[in-house]
Amino acid sequence: MSENPYETPAPGPYAETLTDFDKLILIKGFRTEKIQQSMALFIIKQMGKFFVESPSTAMDVIFPELSTYTPLIFVLTQGADPTSILLSFAAKMEFQDKLNTISLGQGQGPKATSIIQMACKDGEWVML
Repeated sequence: MSENPYETPAPGPYAETLTDFDKLILIKGFRTEKIQQSMALFIIKQMGKFFVESPSTAMDVIFPELSTYTPLIFVLTQGADPTSILLSFAAKMEFQDKLNTISLGQGQGPKATSIIQMACKDGEWVML
């Protein structure tokens, strides 16, 4: 079995007739454990490496790109926790007193909404 089925040529006449997307469908059916790796290779081939690389989480790099109209949103994966990065950056910027945190859960939506509205008015940060 190939370690990289996406880049392995298909047998016989299929090498010429299968599209890259067709290969993904076959990998999904026969080598499910390789679909994530194959999807990344497909995206690199079709769109470029930029679309599969994780952006930098160094706040010094990210912060200049932000504005009141461009929020910072972390899309988390299991085990990821950017809280310490954000808290230390807020301290470095002497903004820890203007950083509001709220854990979203049952019934916290209205409270979070009011904190966001207040922060927009006062120029503060909100971490949900």
